[in-house]
Amino acid sequence: MPELPLLIFPEASVADRHKKNPPLGGPVTPTPERQVERIAPRIKELEQSFEAHCAHLKETLQGVIEPEQVVVLETVGRVADFYKAVRGIEGLEWLAEWEEEDIQPDEEFYQDATHKDNALSGLVYLVMTNSAGLKQLLRLWEAYRKDPNHPTLERGRTKWRDVFHHLRDIHPWGPVDRLRATGLYEEWSERKALGNEILSLEVELWFRNDKEASERAEKVVAREIEALKGVVQQSAYLPQIGYHALLADLPTSAVERIVNLSEVELLRCNEVMHFRPAPQCVTAPLALEEISELGNEQELPPPEGDPVVALLDGVPMSNHKLLANRLVVDDPDDWSSAYGVEERVHGTRMASLIIHGDLDKNGQPIRNPLYLRPVMKPNPRDFANRPRTEEIPGLAVDVIHRAVRRLFESDGGAPPAAPHVRIVNMSIGDSSRLFDRVPSPLAKLIDYLAFRYRLLIIVSAGNHASEIDLGIPRADLSSLRSDKRKLEKAVLAAVQKAAWARRLLSPAESINAVTVGALHLNGGGGKVVPNWVDPYASDSLPSPVNAQGPGFRRSIKPEIMLPGGRQIYSEKLGTSHSNATLRVVRSTIGPGQLVASPGTSTGDTNSAIRACGTSNSAALATRTAAQIHDTLVALADSSGSSVPLEPYLSCLIKALLVHGANWGDSRDAIVGHLGAQDKISLSCLLGYGAINQERVAVCTEQRATLIGWGELGDGQAHRYRVPLPPSLSGQAVQRTLCVTLAWLSPVDPAKSGYRVASLWLSPFGDDIEKRLANDILRVKRDQADSRRVQKGTLQHEVMTGHQAAAFVDGDVLELQVNCRSDAIPLTEVVRYALAVTLEVPEGCRIPVYSEIRARIQARVAIKARG
Repeated sequence: MPELPLLIFPEASVADRHKKNPPLGGPVTPTPERQVERIAPRIKELEQSFEAHCAHLKETLQGVIEPEQVVVLETVGRVADFYKAVRGIEGLEWLAEWEEEDIQPDEEFYQDATHKDNALSGLVYLVMTNSAGLKQLLRLWEAYRKDPNHPTLERGRTKWRDVFHHLRDIHPWGPVDRLRATGLYEEWSERKALGNEILSLEVELWFRNDKEASERAEKVVAREIEALKGVVQQSAYLPQIGYHALLADLPTSAVERIVNLSEVELLRCNEVMHFRPAPQCVTAPLALEEISELGNEQELPPPEGDPVVALLDGVPMSNHKLLANRLVVDDPDDWSSAYGVEERVHGTRMASLIIHGDLDKNGQPIRNPLYLRPVMKPNPRDFANRPRTEEIPGLAVDVIHRAVRRLFESDGGAPPAAPHVRIVNMSIGDSSRLFDRVPSPLAKLIDYLAFRYRLLIIVSAGNHASEIDLGIPRADLSSLRSDKRKLEKAVLAAVQKAAWARRLLSPAESINAVTVGALHLNGGGGKVVPNWVDPYASDSLPSPVNAQGPGFRRSIKPEIMLPGGRQIYSEKLGTSHSNATLRVVRSTIGPGQLVASPGTSTGDTNSAIRACGTSNSAALATRTAAQIHDTLVALADSSGSSVPLEPYLSCLIKALLVHGANWGDSRDAIVGHLGAQDKISLSCLLGYGAINQERVAVCTEQRATLIGWGELGDGQAHRYRVPLPPSLSGQAVQRTLCVTLAWLSPVDPAKSGYRVASLWLSPFGDDIEKRLANDILRVKRDQADSRRVQKGTLQHEVMTGHQAAAFVDGDVLELQVNCRSDAIPLTEVVRYALAVTLEVPEGCRIPVYSEIRARIQARVAIKARG
C-alpha cells in the first residue's frame, strides 16, 4: 500500500484536569496501645545502639567527630509529607524515603476484612540523627507512649503520631543493610577464585546537602579505607541526583572480612549507605572466532549534517569500511590509546547496528553522522580473555555525567561537542546490579540528564547469561530436543519461574529512558554446531537472556522489544547437577545478527561477526529513533505548523518509537505454551511488545496516525479531538485504536514518589471518555494493565473491536492529557507528545486516512478564518 505522511492534530484546547481513581483505603493497623507494646523494645534497642556507637567513637577517635546514626523507620501505609516534620527538628536530617511493596500481611497489619491476603505497601524513612536529634525523637516517642490515642505534640509534629500509628519497625542502618542486594559477595567470590589480590569497590555514602558534612563524612570513610590498606582512587558528589561515592581499591582479603560481616570499622561506618563492586559496567567476553569477509556492497550515500544520535560505548574501529567517515569520535581523554585494534569490539558492533542495522538486511545507513564518546576501556586485570573485556573505568555515574554534559556545555573552554543530539544510546549496563526497590544512581542520572537536556535516552534491559535449569532429569534432554515445541515450552517455563533472579539490570529501571528487550530473532545465517541447542523455534518469543520487568513502582519495563539475535545454548556437562541444564554459548559464528568487527589481521577493515543480546536490540531501537527523527523534521518543514516542533522532538520520537508496539504473535506463543496469563505477567516478559519498524512513522489509507505535542503545568490539561471517519460507521470490521503518551519528568531522588510530573491520558479512565471509546467505536482495552501503563513516563494503550459502531459525520473521539505533581510540587512545565492511530485491515476499502485528514483540515481552516 502507498505510504502517506503522519497527520498533525490541530492545536489542543485547554480543559479541566480529570481526577485519577483513588487507591484503596489505608491498611488496618494495630491499636495505638498495641503499637506501644510492639515498638517500645525497638526504641530501647535503638537508644542502646546509639550509646554503644558513641562509646566506641569516644574510645577509638577520642571525640574527633559528632556521633551520628542513620535511623530506619518502616511503615505500612503512607504518611504524607513526613519529611517536613523531620526537617523541622534540630539534630534530625532527612535523607530519603523508599517505597516498599509486597509486604506480607499478618494478624495485625492487613488491607481490610475482605482483602486480608492482599500484599501491602509502605514506606522506609531514612533519617540521620545525632545526640540532640535522638533526644528529640525519644521525647516524641514518650509523648506518644503516654497517650497513644491523643498524644500531646506541638504544632508541626503531628505527623509523628501518624508514623507511630503505622510503624512496623524501627532500627539503625547496619552492616547487613550496607550489603543487601549489592552483588559484592558474588563479585568477591569470583575475583578470589581468579586469584585477584585487589578488588575495586564503589562506596556510596549517604547524600548530605550540607557540603561540609559531606566532606567530613568522606574523610572518615577514606581513613577507614586506608586502615584496611586500601586506596581511594576517585570521589564524586552530584547533588542533582543525591549521589556521593568513593571509588576504592581494597585487598581481596579485606573485602572478605566485609562480606563475612567481620568486625571491620569500615563496615560499621554510619556515613556509608552501600558497598558495591566496581567498575559497574562491563561487556561480556566475546572471543573472535572465524571472521566473515564482507562482500563489495553497493555505493552508499555519505552522511550529511550534524549528529543527532550519540553513542556512549567503547572505542570503535573508525576506519572499518562500514564506519569510515560516518563517525564523529570525541575522545578528549585519549582512551583510544588503551585499546588494541582487535579489542574495539563493542563500540564497533553498536555503531554498525545503529548506522546500518543487521547487515543481513542490507538496510540504508542513517542520514546523519554518528557521534561516539568512548566511556569504556579494556580491563587491565582481565588475563583470561583475548580480546579483553571492556569496562567503564572509575565511577560510572561520573563518567556518564561528564560525557553527556560535554555534548551541550562548554568543557575546558571548548564549545559543546554535539549540541544537536536528541537521541543517546547506552547499550551498556551493570551486570552485577539487579533492580531492587529504588532506582540505581546510574538510572537516576539518566533520568536527570534526559529532562535537563531534552533527550531520548535508549538503554538495554540487560542480559542474564545464567544457566537455565529445565527441571527434568538429564537423561530426558535428548528426547526433549527432538521435539522443538516441547523444548520451547520447557525453556520458557524455566525462564519465567526464575523471574526474580532475572530482574532488570541497572540502569534499565530509569523512568525517562526507553528500555529495550530482545526478541529471539535475527536476519539469518550463521553456523550451527551439532551439540548446540536453539531454545526456541518461534521468532516471536523474547530472548532467554532478557532481563525482565517490572520497573520502578511496577511500571512496565522493558517498554519495547526488537530483534536481538538467536542466542544459542549447550548442555552443561559434569557431575555437579542432576537436572538438564543449558549454558549460554558465546560464539561469533553461530546464529546472530551480522555486525561490523575488527579483523584478525593487521589492516583488515572489512570484517564482520555474529552477535546477540539486548545491546543489539537497543542499538536497533536507536537506529529506528534516528529514522523517526528524520521523518519528523521533514514533516515539520512541509506542514507549516505554527507550534514549533524542535523543543518536543525527543518526546515525539519517544512516543512514535513505542507507538508501533504490540503483543501480537508473542502473546499467542506464550499463552500457547504456558496457558492463560494475566496482563501483568505478560508485560513483565514483553513490555508493550515488539515494534513494527516499517510502520512507526508512516500511514496508509486504512491507517491514520495523528501526532500532537505541548507543555503542561500542575493541574492543567489539554484536550484533543479525533474526527471519526463516516465510512466506518455501521461496519462490522476489525478496528484498532492505539494511543501513546510520552513525556520527560523531573525527578526528586530523596522522595519515594521520585517522579515529579504525573501525566496521563484519559480516554478510558473517565466516564465520558469511556462512553465515547466503548459506545461510539465499540473497542476495548486489549493489552497491558490499565494502572501500570500510568506508572512511568510512557502510557501506551491498544484497544480493539469488530462490532458495528454507529456514529454520524462530525462525531469525534475526545482524548485528554492531564498533568499533576507526584513526588513533590511541580514548579515547571513538562513537555509531552501524543500519538493516536485508528486502523482497519488493509484491503477493506474504508478510507480512514483521507476522511480524517479532510476533517482535520476543515477544522484548521475554520479556526484560521475565526
